[in-house]
Amino acid sequence: MPSAGSKRYWWKAIASFLMVLFTMPLGHALMIIMEHVMNETVLHYSAFAMGAVGMVMVIIGVFAQGDTRQTLWGFLGGLLFWTGWVEFLFMYFANRFGTQPELDPVTGEIVTRPEYLILPASFGFWMMVMVMYLFSTKNGCNFINWWQRLLLRGRKADIAARPMTRHVSIITFMELMMILWTSYLVLMFCYDDVFLGEHHPVTLLVGLGCLVGAFFIFVKQLRIASWGANIRMAIATVVVFWTPVEILGRMNLFSEIWIDPMNHMMEMGIILAVFIILAVYLWYMSAKKKNGKMKDSKLKTAGIRKLHWGKAVVSIVVTLAAMPLTHSLARVLKEGTTGVEQFYAGMGMGAFGLFMVIAGVFVKGHIRQTLLGLFGGMFYWMGAVDFLFMYFANRFGTQAQLDPVTGEVVSRPEYLLLPATFGFWVMVMILYLFCTRNGCNFLNWWQKLFFGKHKKEIVVRAMTRHTSIVAFMEVITMLWTCYLVLMFCYDERFFGDHHPVTLLVGMLGLIGSIFMFAKLLRHASWDMSLRFGFATVIIFWIAVEVFDRIHLFPSLWENPGGHKQELLLIAASIIFTGCCLVYNNLLVLKNK
Repeated sequence: MPSAGSKRYWWKAIASFLMVLFTMPLGHALMIIMEHVMNETVLHYSAFAMGAVGMVMVIIGVFAQGDTRQTLWGFLGGLLFWTGWVEFLFMYFANRFGTQPELDPVTGEIVTRPEYLILPASFGFWMMVMVMYLFSTKNGCNFINWWQRLLLRGRKADIAARPMTRHVSIITFMELMMILWTSYLVLMFCYDDVFLGEHHPVTLLVGLGCLVGAFFIFVKQLRIASWGANIRMAIATVVVFWTPVEILGRMNLFSEIWIDPMNHMMEMGIILAVFIILAVYLWYMSAKKKNGKMKDSKLKTAGIRKLHWGKAVVSIVVTLAAMPLTHSLARVLKEGTTGVEQFYAGMGMGAFGLFMVIAGVFVKGHIRQTLLGLFGGMFYWMGAVDFLFMYFANRFGTQAQLDPVTGEVVSRPEYLLLPATFGFWVMVMILYLFCTRNGCNFLNWWQKLFFGKHKKEIVVRAMTRHTSIVAFMEVITMLWTCYLVLMFCYDERFFGDHHPVTLLVGMLGLIGSIFMFAKLLRHASWDMSLRFGFATVIIFWIAVEVFDRIHLFPSLWENPGGHKQELLLIAASIIFTGCCLVYNNLLVLKNK
């Protein structure tokens, strides 16, 4: 009788694979049919409703009984969510602001639609989610578990086993990212005349509400005794306060010096000096950890009404100074670079910020971790988000919003495209809200708002308990990864359709899907079989997309002698895979 580990579940594996496989072309066909039979207005509302239905299905799955049902809710809801709130939203904003498709230079036919050309701009958000997943929690997501084993290796149990609240650097980073992301989405939807408009009463109310809200957050901040927590709360205070500042600046009620730093050198120099002094002071205070702990314990016994004005003000000033400084640095880099230089400048700035955040995971002391998460997050946002959206918007002809009277730029192209990320923002919010106690003040506030007295019943569950959310995140993150890989491969500035790397990616997808199917055969439960079935299909679909894009099989059939490089790469991929299999089998025999 075969052991549990060697038994193969062919029926479940094939049924799961085929079910997921058939949903992919059906989803694409539904999208094309909607474009052909609906007028533009009906299409936009229907697509948004489709995404909303997908989100509701995922949330229903949280409360469904049985892992298989939860998996189906998460999987089907995730596909509707992706089609409605990711693909259609990117299509809407790309078409609306004049993003140009990629055309075949010979036939003039569309090779790549506008929404897919600007999708790589979301790389910064993708990396943000990956960092949060990789370093913060045991999550139950097969896709992320594979990355954890690959990147963290022997230290996986030490790092990923910690709950999210242990990594203060990651908490600070995610808190800053989510608040900035939310702020930009709110502002851009408010400024948009199709929705509200900059002079709409609701826009003014949003500014007033944020001004009042910043005051209440500051009052709450006054009661926090520790430096780290105070700085994290200051992020919320400053960003919420910054919303009315942005609105008033939009109305030309004052001049924003950080937009034109070269003509305000003295003012920016003062801000820089204050920022450096306070940052060094806070770093020094982190070294006095033992004394700080003694003081904190005394303050706690003094009563909850003790107010910490010094810490609150310093925390706000540090955060407030860091924002225009990073903005000014980004502005100088934007004006000093063009074309692909902007891409590399942004990626460099984002990589530097990401390095600071990850370094914070291994640094001792909450204050230092908080500072690294805060400063790293600001560099990351400006580089990996702001710069990337600017690069792809400019490259593919996205038009800026101009003042109808003066002709001046009112909204830059990158900010006009940013609302297209609404679907990704909702995805991260769902993950955070339903899955884990996360230590993030911003998300904790949303949890209290939505769940009220039921918060402890829902949020105390670990991420692995909500199979619907796990399946949903697997669907979205794998689709997101797949599209990013393909679009960077197709891009002539990086590789191109006929670059050897593109073909190798296709071969990797084909061979990888075979290995995934072999693993799929070992799962006895329907829920795991369905989830691994989805991973198998997505990896297989990468090969299908690449081979179709480069017309591999027709080209080899018609002229095999003219494609020796392709045949060599295919043969090398197969031989290398065979060598790896032989090597692994020898290791297994040796261990036995």
